[in-house]
Amino acid sequence: MHRGFLQCLKFKRKPAFLVIGDSNLVLIRRATFHFKEGRRNEAITELELILKKEVRTTKGFQGYISMFSKDTENEAVILTLWEDELSFNTSGTLILAPAMRKISDTLEKEPYIETFKLSSTEMYLGAR
Repeated sequence: MHRGFLQCLKFKRKPAFLVIGDSNLVLIRRATFHFKEGRRNEAITELELILKKEVRTTKGFQGYISMFSKDTENEAVILTLWEDELSFNTSGTLILAPAMRKISDTLEKEPYIETFKLSSTEMYLGAR
């Protein structure tokens, strides 16, 4: 756990993460993807495999959220959370760049990447 503010909970066998409070530093990479017609699911499946197999064991990885656009069929957003600047920067070079090469043929254009610092969050997944 990162400085005591990340707790993993379970609701009906679905993992849920509850992040509360103020962190010293958690960086979030938001990658917005625009896929070629009909290629979104294929690309997201590949990206989630990378996240589950390679990224989980990466030092400093705190979790991810994968989202499909409700309004735009071929758009998706993935948030990855990193505990510090070093792990964040390392992940960009060692993980993000190779992942983009793997799915490059599914992309309509380059993903839009933004960086955020986590202030605070509270999330509930499943029944409360």
